[in-house]
Amino acid sequence: MAPEAGTSSSQAAADTHASAAVAGVGSADAVSVLVVRNIIQDVASRKGYGLQDGALAPVDAFEDETGAYHWCWELRSLTGLPKAVKQQADAARKHRKQVLDRLKACSAYIQLAQSFTKSTKTAEQKIAKAAAKLNKLQGLQDLQTVATAAAEAAQLARQQSLAAAAQAETAQLAKTDKSAKEAEKAAKEAERAAKAATKAAEAEEKARQKAEEDRVGLLDGGAVRTGLTDTNC
Repeated sequence: MAPEAGTSSSQAAADTHASAAVAGVGSADAVSVLVVRNIIQDVASRKGYGLQDGALAPVDAFEDETGAYHWCWELRSLTGLPKAVKQQADAARKHRKQVLDRLKACSAYIQLAQSFTKSTKTAEQKIAKAAAKLNKLQGLQDLQTVATAAAEAAQLARQQSLAAAAQAETAQLAKTDKSAKEAEKAAKEAERAAKAATKAAEAEEKARQKAEEDRVGLLDGGAVRTGLTDTNC
């Protein structure tokens, strides 16, 4: 489930059944709606940002689709999310809270204005106070501009984060490739050294055998000469 999603539970259930049908999963093997609902409740909550507080209304916050409550799914915790995604979610939540504050201030001012039937000092003070509070808050257009700028900044930060991750991965791959080449070079050098050592050992063995043959030949020659001398004697 994507953070800050606004999909209702009934729609999520329909999507689950549709996905199971596309995948060819039978009803006995498909993930039940109750399981999906429990998983969603573990990681997210549905908050109302309307003038009417949905949390206090006698409705099912996970199923109700009353527009006046302005329901919105929000993750219970943003811990563990990438920094850029977390910043984007924080900006979206702040924007919704600011819009709600503006709507409440407008509603309070309108209610006071509608109830203003007689010009009294108390009534005028109440309206002035409500108007001052309303003027302190940014207009919806200004809020939208700020929210858009924040979203663009978060998106840019996310892109930069992805680019940095890709660059780091490329550097790691290059380092791994370099290490592999160095290892291959070292292996070839070791192989050449081993071959040279083998050749040297073979040459040394041949020289030893030749020396042994020469020694045996000299001994045999000496014995023959000695035999001839003895015979002559």
